[in-house]
Amino acid sequence: MAKILVFLGLIISFAAHSAINIKSYNIRNFSNSKSTNLELLKKVLDENKADLIGVQEIKNTRLFKEFIENELSHLNYKVVLGRCGGGGGQKLGFIYNSKKLELKSFVEDLRLSGKNPSCNGSSRPAGIGVFLDHEDKTQFSAVNVHLKAGGCDSCIQKRAYQLKILSEIIRGFMFNNLHHIVVLGDFNTTEYNKNGPHKKNFEKFVRHHKMLDSASTMSCTSYWSGHNRDDGIEESSLLDHILVTESFARRYENVKAEVGLHCKALSCRQAPTDRMGIAYHQVSDHCPVSLDMR
Repeated sequence: MAKILVFLGLIISFAAHSAINIKSYNIRNFSNSKSTNLELLKKVLDENKADLIGVQEIKNTRLFKEFIENELSHLNYKVVLGRCGGGGGQKLGFIYNSKKLELKSFVEDLRLSGKNPSCNGSSRPAGIGVFLDHEDKTQFSAVNVHLKAGGCDSCIQKRAYQLKILSEIIRGFMFNNLHHIVVLGDFNTTEYNKNGPHKKNFEKFVRHHKMLDSASTMSCTSYWSGHNRDDGIEESSLLDHILVTESFARRYENVKAEVGLHCKALSCRQAPTDRMGIAYHQVSDHCPVSLDMR
């Protein structure tokens, strides 16, 4: 029997299908063992198991792939990463449970890099994967993004432009009758907690494509030093999202979104740097965001 779930203020009827857990995690400038505590990263990922993880800021793709597939082989993880990382060389891609999911295709959409698209443009391209769920033969598309950072007017304008490109990508899926879509990653929604114009534009984008947003049930996904302050206090910010089309979510009885690590431990409150936890200092200022559908 189908169950009813209230999510994002919507009442949705769900039918049961094979469970899936999807995460997004910006692993700050992953380059080597000096920039990232690999043992700690292994522990974080082991404790945050998922069927699909969208990752951002991977600078050393060879080391990352070897690390994941060797150190986390017990989770049947495979890795696919892009070759284009914008001006900062920050590639993105997916970790996926190969026992659960089959990667059918992966491409990069360079249009998000700027109005003159290039592999090493000022911003990162989108990474687009098409996956098949072995358990119930569901095929879905996953779009991983790392949008323009910063709160300046030009930064906000560029993110608005990038959302228009994302709309074109989603419409392309819909045109080809591909309605099960996940868009996830670091959207750099710097105005989200301040209820600014970019938040309203972002929410309009979500509504227009009939999607559910993980941010509806959380207050932050990362921490930073704050504007014009040098007092050792870190402020929370909501930058990372997992968006899923309602048509995809309707397949499941329960949909739950949550955030982990220091964001969860501190309940998104301001805190001094010495209370942020070791993962904040040695892995990433971002926290893993999770969407569990079962």
